[in-house]
Amino acid sequence: IWCLVQLPNNTTLAIECANKPDGPSIGQQCLEKVCKDLDIKCETDYFGLVIRKPSDKPKPVTNYEWINLRNPLPQMNGQQYLLELRVKFWVPAHLILQDSVRNIFYMQAKVDLLEGRLKAMNWENAAKLGALLAQADEMKYNDTYVPAEYSIIEPKKICDTTNNGKGKKRKLSKQRSVEDGVGDEISVPQCNRKSIYEKYIIRPDDDETTDVPSDFIQQIAQEHSKLINLKMSPKSAKYWLLESISKLPRFGEEIFTGTTGSDATFCDISVGPHGIAVYKPLEQIRIPFSAASSATPMKNVFRLTYVTEDNSTEVLEIKMPRSKTATCLYRAITEKHAFYSCETVCSDVTTQFIRDLKGTIASMFNVDTKSGRLFVFDIERTCREVHDHARRELHLRGVEIFSQSTDMPELDTDFDEMLKYQVDCKAKMDAKVSERIAEAFTCHICMDNPMNSIFVPCGHVICCEKCALRCETCPLCRSQVSTVNKIFLPTFQSEQKRKLTI
Repeated sequence: IWCLVQLPNNTTLAIECANKPDGPSIGQQCLEKVCKDLDIKCETDYFGLVIRKPSDKPKPVTNYEWINLRNPLPQMNGQQYLLELRVKFWVPAHLILQDSVRNIFYMQAKVDLLEGRLKAMNWENAAKLGALLAQADEMKYNDTYVPAEYSIIEPKKICDTTNNGKGKKRKLSKQRSVEDGVGDEISVPQCNRKSIYEKYIIRPDDDETTDVPSDFIQQIAQEHSKLINLKMSPKSAKYWLLESISKLPRFGEEIFTGTTGSDATFCDISVGPHGIAVYKPLEQIRIPFSAASSATPMKNVFRLTYVTEDNSTEVLEIKMPRSKTATCLYRAITEKHAFYSCETVCSDVTTQFIRDLKGTIASMFNVDTKSGRLFVFDIERTCREVHDHARRELHLRGVEIFSQSTDMPELDTDFDEMLKYQVDCKAKMDAKVSERIAEAFTCHICMDNPMNSIFVPCGHVICCEKCALRCETCPLCRSQVSTVNKIFLPTFQSEQKRKLTI
């Protein structure tokens, strides 16, 4: 059986899997072979597979129907399975041990940022994220590609302007009509020249209606120039991008849309690493995993029982569009709670299953039969167990674990603090270089005036004109000085001072 797996960067891999009754499922085989082709030796628990439909378009909410790797794949009309490799459990960059895993995380983060599934905090933060994306893609900074003023016109607005400029359609006779509206010229707003940073425009959270600031391209270019001056490598840019998005409000969340059972109002249910959040038009309800006592899907209704801060029990009932969506919400809450909050995956999660029609009939005669079992969850390890297992596995294979480079001072340091630290280090280094150059071109006798004299005939240059006129012999070679000539050396000292004052 052939499976076509699409990566986050739209690259497709063809994987051949064997359907063995007693072996691993096709989904598990496919994930393992894809990770092997991508040189991912471990840390495969972070990823999952999604069935891809040819008509799939970018979704505004992250509501994936993850394939259960322990169950057989659903029947497809064709002979090939169309799948997508996506990041299922997001973790900060300092917990990722392999560069290959970090590259897949970066691909997914870039797609989510540019398509609006992951939003920045504000426009300043969006400019920094855009600069990190440009640096990670090895874009070269050039002032000529950054216009002084750049106006971003969205395609929708261009279409509206075009439609408003069109005249009414009229029936033409044999002789060409010259009535109003037929020969009118359509004025379409002209955009400025193409900028290399246009494809790195990221919108902040809750700011979809406002236009992009006119100087936003310049903000991205300014942040990119800082990274260029620091000589940040693309590998470090990917690391700091993943560290920066880990602090965003919607990081690692899956969002489901439904209606509340009490007042039938639309709401978004967000399931993230820290708990559950329900976004209603006028209020927000945040439920940590420790406060949730039970979760139950019943057809297309999802019921969650939790304990409030007042130590009272509340029941949240949400009606989903489909029963499958309610099951996906139940699975997302259970698996994320086990992955992020638990020390190990308990047996109640790993052994929970349902039966299909064939298995239900078989269980009437034998309760312990394994026929028709469909497991509800496929999580095997928690976040701590994945990290510990990866360290042990890489150590046994003799693989060097990702080490902190010189341009990453500390793993728990914020990106802005790191940038300030690098700027300070560069300024100190420039000051030391300037001081050394100034000392090298200063008179070695008085140590006050610059060198501007040469001894003849030996040709040594070590002092200023005043000190040279007092020397009868050269201080270096002790030869007699016949004449002293004035010379003009390059003004290194003044140039260094000018650079430091800019």
